[in-house]
Amino acid sequence: MENPYEILLNEVKEVKSLLINLKNRPDKELINKFYTRNEASKILKVSPQTIKSYIDRGLLKAEKYGKFDRIRHTEIFDSSNRVKSLKYKR
Repeated sequence: MENPYEILLNEVKEVKSLLINLKNRPDKELINKFYTRNEASKILKVSPQTIKSYIDRGLLKAEKYGKFDRIRHTEIFDSSNRVKSLKYKR
């Protein structure tokens, strides 16, 4: 006779793998989110001028909207939504 709990264990494993996939998938809203230089400076805890120099040096990629820079969410945060370290990037 087969283990009666084996079916339940297999289903629990399947649900667990689906939850892990959902957790690791980036939020679609955050992928399309943009920040201004001031917002990015508050997040990274540096001055807006430092953000401008990061953009000029190529450490941060920014898109121009008119005369303003907009920085994508993925440029500031890594895949697990932690703030990237830009100070020591070469």
